[in-house]
Order: sequence, then structure tokens, then C-alpha cells
Amino acid sequence: MINIAQSEYLLLLLLIPFFFLGYWWYRRAQKKRAASLGDESLVNALMPDASPSKGWLKVTLFSLAFLFFVLGLSRPQLGARLQERETNGVEIMIALDVSKSMLARD
Repeated sequence: MINIAQSEYLLLLLLIPFFFLGYWWYRRAQKKRAASLGDESLVNALMPDASPSKGWLKVTLFSLAFLFFVLGLSRPQLGARLQERETNGVEIMIALDVSKSMLARD
């Protein structure tokens, strides 16, 4: 059984379509700006390394990484039952002063 500890973070998954929509809008505006410079075939000939598929690949990989980030943030837990444990222990704190004042000789 999978238990989601913080399911409210799963609402962030609704942002993923907006990544694609935003990139589509950016590409559309970029094409309009390129068209305002001159003939489309001439502008494309001046930019031979411009590849629209690379941009879509980047957005897809970013969206996939965001998906896994949100899934990790929601803290999925495997197990059939909840188990509480009470532990006894000692808390230890180490304070170390590394400032320049510690270099002075007494």
C-alpha cells in the first residue's frame, strides 16, 4: 500500500501543462519576431543551428524532472501499517569556535 504523506504538493503537477503552453507561446513570439526581420527562408538560412526540437526536448526533460521533484516532495511511503517506536538516547552537541580570536596566545 502506498501512502502519500503530504498530498497537497501533488497540486503542483497542474503546472506542467503551463510549461508547454509557455514554451509554445515563446516559440510563436520568436517566429513573429523572425518574420518581421525579413523573408522566413532567408532568416532560417542565417540561423542553421536553430533547432525547434531541442527546445521541446528541454521543456519535456524539465517537466519530467519537475514531476519527480513533486513526487519526492509529497513523500510517498510504502508499508501496510504505521508503526510508532519510542527510543531513548543522549543528545550531544559539539561547539567549535574557529574565529580569528582563537589564534591569540594567552
